[in-house]
Amino acid sequence: MLTSFQELTKEMEAYGTEGPCGREYHFYNVLWIERRGQIAYRRAAGRVPKEVWDAECSPPMKIILG
Repeated sequence: MLTSFQELTKEMEAYGTEGPCGREYHFYNVLWIERRGQIAYRRAAGRVPKEVWDAECSPPMKIILG
């Protein structure tokens, strides 16, 4: 199992770009939710590289977290 640092390093290598201050990695924090009626419950949290999100994103929506 990878540590958080190892995971981030792997993502930086795959999705990072060279910026003015060195290697940069742009991402979105995301929630995995499960809906039960009108209420959405948190299942997990994570991050998605910006370039992946921009290519595959769905429109934003309002949710009520339980």
